Amino acid sequence: MKNIIYIFFSLIFISCVSSSNKINDKSKESPTKGKTYHCELVSSSKKLVFKLNDRIVNRSINIQHYTAPDSMQYLFYLNGQGNDICVFNIDSSKLIKTIRLESVGPNGVGGMVRGFEVVNFDSIYITSAFIRRLFIVNSDAKVIGAINYEDFKQDYLVADVVSRSFGNKRIKFKNGKIYMPFYPGYDEGNYKTVNPEDLRCLAVVDPVKRNIKPLNVGFPSDYWDSNFYPLFYSFFMYKDKFYLDYSCDDRIRVSCDTENWETYTVSSKYIDVKKIYRKQHGWGVNPNYFCFVADPYRNVFYRFVMHEQSQIQDRNIQELTRYPHKFSIMILDEEMNVLGETLFPIDTYDMHGYFINKDGLYLSRSNPYNPNYDVDKLEFELIKLEKHEK
Repeated sequence: MKNIIYIFFSLIFISCVSSSNKINDKSKESPTKGKTYHCELVSSSKKLVFKLNDRIVNRSINIQHYTAPDSMQYLFYLNGQGNDICVFNIDSSKLIKTIRLESVGPNGVGGMVRGFEVVNFDSIYITSAFIRRLFIVNSDAKVIGAINYEDFKQDYLVADVVSRSFGNKRIKFKNGKIYMPFYPGYDEGNYKTVNPEDLRCLAVVDPVKRNIKPLNVGFPSDYWDSNFYPLFYSFFMYKDKFYLDYSCDDRIRVSCDTENWETYTVSSKYIDVKKIYRKQHGWGVNPNYFCFVADPYRNVFYRFVMHEQSQIQDRNIQELTRYPHKFSIMILDEEMNVLGETLFPIDTYDMHGYFINKDGLYLSRSNPYNPNYDVDKLEFELIKLEKHEK
């Protein structure tokens, strides 16, 4: 227990202060207001290629970039099958370690790992499917601590903790507390009787006081006015602020203290996120905001946009969802102004696989519909942010 408390309090940040006392809906200002430039994402010739062994499945589930104290860069990659976390050295493109997590026993973390959060090589937080427990393991896959919040005092049943970097649901630490995303409970069959603003998808765990409580934010009150939209979202922390992005809504919410939230309406120029694909001529995938992520090196945000996917010959709906035929990425500043939106070529990248480092945004080219796809290689391409004067 002392070790766990030490880990928490070693992750203390300075809180920011908000003068707002309620959730405020803000109309999005002109994306060009006050700006003398626009931005775009441009592919480069630089690629990173990691050779995979027979045990590693080439399918991005959870990827996290980590810079060690000695400035060495690593890529933590949750294997597409099983509970293995593969660690690659980015500079050498070598697989240096495989953390093979056990399902049961003294070092068991459950039969299905849902995600992880890397603090350092010997402090990796693991989340499992439907287990109300956070496991802390080291690089030898030994469980060095666990937080079983099932018996913690809670006013809202936090049952399914989620940590997935590909959907940008991240566990974060502040002032000795753990902020975590989870799937809220709801009855899809009677969703119109449920107030979306009352649903909670974020919680804070206090391991010292042994309590857990939901944060003061839900989904937009008109979320289900016309149709049922799934409760998918992104959550992360950047520069001491909390960010909540809704997959099926244009709005983004930002908070300094998790009690008071500012709301910004930020729309893609390529999609109508409230459009439901009608099954008149087959099936398709509805447009949505796949994830929202900060680029701390260039002080901007990227919002991944999945376009409407109509039926394509020889591809089922699962394949279209997993490897979208068409997508774009919005570029936003800290005030949530749109600086640009880049449309990417079809069947080239796997937008589920990405990471950001000092070079820029790396997108996975391990898309099985890419003519150059190699199942034995995990390949990323550097996508650079460029500014252009107006």
